[in-house]
Amino acid sequence: MGWASIMGGDKPKARIESQNRYPLTVNSTATFRCIVHGNPEPQFKWFANSIDLTSLTSSIINIPLSKHVHNHSIGCTAINSVGMTNTSIRLLIRYPPVLIVRPPKFVVLDLDSKSLSNRPILRCIVDSYPRAKITWYRYGEMITEGSLFNLTNITKREQQGIYSYRIEADGFESIKDDFIVYIKGKPLIYIQESKQYNRLFECQVYSSTPILRITWRLNDQPIESSDQLSISTTCNDYSCISKLIYDYPRIIPTSKTLNRLSCIGENEFGIEQSRLYQMDTSDDPTIILVTIILITFVLIIFFSITAICCCCRVRRIKKKHKCLNNKKLPIVYDEHYSINELIKEVGSLRTCNNLMNNIDKLSLQMESTDRLLTTSFSNNNNNNTKTVSDNLSNESSTNSSGFHSKSTTTIFNNEYSPRLAETVELPFSGKSKKRK
Repeated sequence: MGWASIMGGDKPKARIESQNRYPLTVNSTATFRCIVHGNPEPQFKWFANSIDLTSLTSSIINIPLSKHVHNHSIGCTAINSVGMTNTSIRLLIRYPPVLIVRPPKFVVLDLDSKSLSNRPILRCIVDSYPRAKITWYRYGEMITEGSLFNLTNITKREQQGIYSYRIEADGFESIKDDFIVYIKGKPLIYIQESKQYNRLFECQVYSSTPILRITWRLNDQPIESSDQLSISTTCNDYSCISKLIYDYPRIIPTSKTLNRLSCIGENEFGIEQSRLYQMDTSDDPTIILVTIILITFVLIIFFSITAICCCCRVRRIKKKHKCLNNKKLPIVYDEHYSINELIKEVGSLRTCNNLMNNIDKLSLQMESTDRLLTTSFSNNNNNNTKTVSDNLSNESSTNSSGFHSKSTTTIFNNEYSPRLAETVELPFSGKSKKRK
């Protein structure tokens, strides 16, 4: 039987509860809680890296996170009369790469030296979590990986130039920087057009000895500062930079000119010329302005022609609709119309149908009208015609007094046209004659 059982108690237990999102990052705060239990009730205390934190009396603590507390441990202890229990956790905090040892910007090698032990080894030491990856390049082509770059493999002058290294850590922005490997001798020269400013060229000259002179040439002819261009040069311990700002139309009169631009540097070992730079004349502001004007003129002509065509079409449509509106509704003929009204309506129909190119419909209506006239007045003399006219006038008067006459109509080709009456009663000299 153990001592704890004799005393009637249990050894305390402790655990740390985290209330944070993982992974932990710098510039944030982590919250932890110490939970203890036992019999008798235990006491607790915090510690960090095995150092007691007696000033912390709360079971919940907040810790500001930075790279200085990365990989540190924090824990709590539970104590009662039966015993003591410790528990702890390790803080792993993500933070971006920080350069501890940076490669030099300018490295000089002497190929005349027979001892390779004098060749330096470049170091790139980085502090980060997670661990950063370091890669070395020459003109964008990868050479090796790791924190060390051995220069013993550089044995030819052609291997000098611009080198670079890249530092990459998961979740953080990459770090990239360039450095120059220069072999003792003539100057090392690079010419390029500025990416930030138009009409600006930069000539970078590197040398381990003082640079004596820098000159510019355009089409193999030396150029100097003038009203058309300006040249400025600044130097530091191992390099000089010469800037050429030019007036495009004046020094380059036409696009047919061979615009070969070069830079020449001189030191005590000799003269070196940069590679020829072919100047681009396609971005001449004058040409761009003329192009914009021509395009604008063509667009104006195009839209003007389109507007004229639309207006003509609208006018034709309106004219057609006007003619349609002038066409009257179909006419219902009966025996009570006067002869003058009948002839007037027929003439109106003929005129409108001529405008609408609808001769067939007009012919049908004219034929029906002729049949009506022929039936009504055939085999009658002038006296009978007068009697019929009087009767028509009398019946029209009667209709105007409140009685409506009946008209017999038929539909032909979706239009109303008169149909001849089957029976016509005509009074003559007091006698009624019926004809079928």
